[in-house]
Amino acid sequence: MLENPEFQRIVDSEIRTAEKKLGRAFQALEKGRPDRAIKSLGKACEHAQMAIRLATQAE
Repeated sequence: MLENPEFQRIVDSEIRTAEKKLGRAFQALEKGRPDRAIKSLGKACEHAQMAIRLATQAE
């Protein structure tokens, strides 16, 4: 449960974006592009962290 339900839409969007970036990281690894994988993984972490911050932010 979110601390502030007003952020639900944004949290969901950040999670979806993080999942997409994570998928791109795995694709990059499969193609032998560890440099791109690392960048995509970093972006995935940023979006996941933003979702966590928003989900736990009080009103």
